Amino acid sequence: MILTLARAAMATRFELVLDGDDERFLRAVGEAALDEVTLWEGRLTRYRRDSLVAHLERHGHARAIELDDETFELFDVCDDVRIASGGAFDVAHRSGGGLSVDRAERSVRLERPGVELDLGAIGKGFAIDRAIAVLREEGIERALLHGGTSTVLALGSPPGEEGWGVRVLAGGGARTIRLDGRALSVSAQHGRRADAAEGHLRDPRRGRPAADLGPIAVRAPNATAADAWSTALVVDPGAEQAARSMGIELFALDRGEPSESAT
Repeated sequence: MILTLARAAMATRFELVLDGDDERFLRAVGEAALDEVTLWEGRLTRYRRDSLVAHLERHGHARAIELDDETFELFDVCDDVRIASGGAFDVAHRSGGGLSVDRAERSVRLERPGVELDLGAIGKGFAIDRAIAVLREEGIERALLHGGTSTVLALGSPPGEEGWGVRVLAGGGARTIRLDGRALSVSAQHGRRADAAEGHLRDPRRGRPAADLGPIAVRAPNATAADAWSTALVVDPGAEQAARSMGIELFALDRGEPSESAT
């Protein structure tokens, strides 16, 4: 049987599809997974004074802040993608950079007062990964979870199928991308201001909106990487080779064809 659950979080709608035989068990485990999304929303938002991000912004310039393993994993990925993309992705882009990650001490530090952190381009993916981890721990073998229809992670495959089919709309057409234990994220430079042709994605290296080169989708081993790299590659398509070296597949949706990095 198929069971669908939903939760409003991170200013969007998360939807979880579960496939199994025991509805009560599926519902209980599914709600626990969505609780994980809510938990990370509270930690990663910059709009609550009691959040981790708010704490880092207040105190991270004065001393290094040691993180628990799960949270450090997130900031470690942020730093990896920042470096690999040549700065096209940077969670400190609001203030021109300024986040340092210490892998030996498993801590982060802000390089100066006033550094602002924005995990909007990776937070949904990370929350999805943590929620799917809850499902795995409970023995769930087949599930699909998306956040705002822009980032999705598949667990297993529906019976008789070679992965979950995710339909992506772009350029007046549509295509289906198959997922089996992998994630997909779609990004585009959509304008959000009526008085200018600016979009919501900014190039951290230049402090101005990224060029609008059309939407892209990336398929990755996990939702955290998919979320981050979909943003990085909209900002700088030239980072594709670096993305490919990290197991990322890029689909140029405006052309309706996978790039050379797709397999």
